[in-house]
Amino acid sequence: MASETSSTQVLVLEAVKVLHTVDKTLISILTQMRNLANGLPEYETFISMPGIGKILAPRIIAEIRDVRRLHFRCVKVTFI
Repeated sequence: MASETSSTQVLVLEAVKVLHTVDKTLISILTQMRNLANGLPEYETFISMPGIGKILAPRIIAEIRDVRRLHFRCVKVTFI
């Protein structure tokens, strides 16, 4: 029983370390996305929309990719 508890503790500690590493990586990626999106003209448009802020706007821009390929404003709004 004692070795099972020890093994479980080791596994849990390793899982926590992995989650911390993933969290740090995610924060770094999101920061880079925000920095890149800041330079795009559509960024201001997105953050001006209700419910879309500085965190969600870069994610939407990344999902849409090149907003210029959407020719009509109604298509852009529908896409979101």
